[in-house]
Amino acid sequence: MPSDAVAVPVTVMLLTGTCVQAMLACLDYITSELWNSANRTDNRATFSAVGPLPRAAGDSAFAPGVKPANGTVAIAGASTFGFARKALRDGAAAAIKVYPIGLDDLLRQTGGPQPPYSVGDYGDKNIRNAPGTRFDIYRFPTIKQAKQFGKQNVPVMIRVPPGGHCPPGTIPRQR
Repeated sequence: MPSDAVAVPVTVMLLTGTCVQAMLACLDYITSELWNSANRTDNRATFSAVGPLPRAAGDSAFAPGVKPANGTVAIAGASTFGFARKALRDGAAAAIKVYPIGLDDLLRQTGGPQPPYSVGDYGDKNIRNAPGTRFDIYRFPTIKQAKQFGKQNVPVMIRVPPGGHCPPGTIPRQR
């Protein structure tokens, strides 16, 4: 062995044929879910960025006394997912998961929080009055980085807990 070579321990796992088949089936399912989600043009959303928390920022619309957290999104209103303000406050907001497809690199470049996002607030008039499904992502480190992110219309996968519905204009997929 050359003098600069390093011995690396290797662990070998023997798997039964059934175990390998189950792992491959699971991997196939995950891959097809991501492929189907990423290639569905009928479920798209527009994402925009919100900069750092200003000192005078208001409270979350459905959580008085609480500022929307980093890594959450603002939604158009109760009709977005069909939950009343109380239901959102009582846990539905945290249970909703929004996965934009194809934004990972741009989010890394602009310092944005990584998905999935839960719901943190109702949006301003730009979100409430926008056509289609629209989200503001909370919080980018600077206003410059938020502006650099801009508005992005991308495929989206959204998990909605029981009692709610998909945003208007999107097509639900049942498992």
